[in-house]
Amino acid sequence: NPPWPALPRLNIKKGGVSTAGFSNGADFAHQLHITYSSVIDATCVFAGQPFHCAATRFPDDHLVEAIPASSVPTCVGCPSGKTLIYDHCKAHPEWVDIGALPDYPRRVCDGRGLNTSVCMDHTDNLSDDRVFLFRGTQDRCYKPGSVENVQHLYSMFLEKPEAQIRMVNTVGYAHAFPRNKTKIPGKKHGYDGAGECLRWIYPGGIKPAVDFKRKNIYNYNQDEFMQAISGVGINGRGHLYIPDACSPPTKAAGANADATTALHKTKPCRLVILAAGCNGFGGWIENFAKYAESNDIVLLQPCVGGYVDPFRYPGAHEIKRGMLDVYGQLSRDYTMKSAPHMKF
Repeated sequence: NPPWPALPRLNIKKGGVSTAGFSNGADFAHQLHITYSSVIDATCVFAGQPFHCAATRFPDDHLVEAIPASSVPTCVGCPSGKTLIYDHCKAHPEWVDIGALPDYPRRVCDGRGLNTSVCMDHTDNLSDDRVFLFRGTQDRCYKPGSVENVQHLYSMFLEKPEAQIRMVNTVGYAHAFPRNKTKIPGKKHGYDGAGECLRWIYPGGIKPAVDFKRKNIYNYNQDEFMQAISGVGINGRGHLYIPDACSPPTKAAGANADATTALHKTKPCRLVILAAGCNGFGGWIENFAKYAESNDIVLLQPCVGGYVDPFRYPGAHEIKRGMLDVYGQLSRDYTMKSAPHMKF
């Protein structure tokens, strides 16, 4: 692989950091928001399941034998030798005990004597955040009630959930990211998922989308964040979209000018972290890029799809498929800051 450059320093506006994702990426965008709630203030979840739900046993769950190659190697509350049905929160949302969902993020750090630097931020940080949720009415992957359970979880953390959460679950899409060019069955138009998301999480006006500029797509080196951790599916590079208005200064003015001073003189921009596995900078990511260019929003796309050690992680089936860890396939503490996919 080429020696990808380091992630550049950018002037990011305080309170302007959010996450967004679709399907497995939506699970992860939601996971990042809860864990890093002191720095992330909003999220857009396009078909996602609740935080830590995939590895939590509820009273109505049906259990199966736990084997080394199980897709659910982590189960909180399961007896020895047993584990959960894969994707129980997506396929059987009626089994989920909604009232129990906040328990893990609220209690796990103190209960195990872990500080926020390795565990997760306090859920009080979520109280004033904004949340956009979407599930197509024809989605057979995330069954009715699955994304609504994410809504219920946030409702227990937010100060005024009816004013801070927008739930869209009446649009006739199957399991796909909603875009203008993808017609709703029986309609002559699509649904602008990226635009609706950004208008909700950044109230006060989002300018219309424009053509994004391919010259503003950059690769950066992800290895610097992994502290020599290998075999966990992390790609060597990630993607970054930097609008013209947000570009860092290439050279500070004057022979002895301070680079930090020059950086702070650039326009403060917002940041959206796009959880999308990584098949290149394209697809639904481009819908966000069109708004990013006209609204001074930097897009950060961390990438997985790298080598997975089959001996250390025999059950990491989804990680081998280029997905992000929302099942505990790499670590029992997969939602914590110390987990492999939460570091980069």
